[in-house]
Amino acid sequence: MTGTVTAVEGRVSVLGVAKGARDAEGIEDACWPPEPVSAAGPVVRLALADGVSDSYRPGPWARDLVRAFGTRAPLRATTDPAEFAEVLRRQCAAWAPRLRGYVRDEREGRRLPWWEKRKLRAGSAATVLVVCVCGDGVWTAAALGDTCVFHVSRDGRAARAFPLDDADGFDSAPPTVASADTDWATVRRNIRLHQGSWRSGDRFFLASDALAEWALQRHARHGDPWRELDEAVDAGDADAGEFARWVAERRTAGAMRDDDVSVIRLVLK
Repeated sequence: MTGTVTAVEGRVSVLGVAKGARDAEGIEDACWPPEPVSAAGPVVRLALADGVSDSYRPGPWARDLVRAFGTRAPLRATTDPAEFAEVLRRQCAAWAPRLRGYVRDEREGRRLPWWEKRKLRAGSAATVLVVCVCGDGVWTAAALGDTCVFHVSRDGRAARAFPLDDADGFDSAPPTVASADTDWATVRRNIRLHQGSWRSGDRFFLASDALAEWALQRHARHGDPWRELDEAVDAGDADAGEFARWVAERRTAGAMRDDDVSVIRLVLK
């Protein structure tokens, strides 16, 4: 620990673009905080979960996870894999009755088709990333899956990419937390932790997999994804449609997969 900083101050930006032609309401990622805020305090908590599209109600499940880590989870959840897993376990237990409520609402007056019953039995699933930026100059992170955080120093150099630092690490079946029939031994094995230090002027980008993969590909080709992403987020802060257009251009060019895209940016003062 540096021991030289007593508070965290900064600005949090939050932007998202749904896959394909879906509108913003159809996005299955979830962010904490859910909207832009000014950050000030001893700790800033950030979380991003990416709901698995073929699971049942992935968007609400992702929102439930980030809310738990953003508001109720102990700070040690990003330094102790057992504590991180325990937060997930509690959310799985609480999700079952909520899911039954969704089913009652959705099946009223109709029979559930076979494919929907299969989804329901499998439950909801998501990747999840949690980052805590602390006033003592230390930041910690815990991840399950391929949602990534990039710590970018004030001079624009990427200091750390976590949990993946190579675009080849992405695939179609990342580790997730499923709300039903969870193999907790496997979940615990797949949890990744990181601790680093930060300084005034540094930035953190939390990115869902399609955006994270794009950034790592650009970086590997000696590009500067951080400046480009900074400019895109700045434009999106002024007009969310500008960020959506930036994403659409890269999808059309084949540089970014057509998947939900979410980013949380924290710029530290």
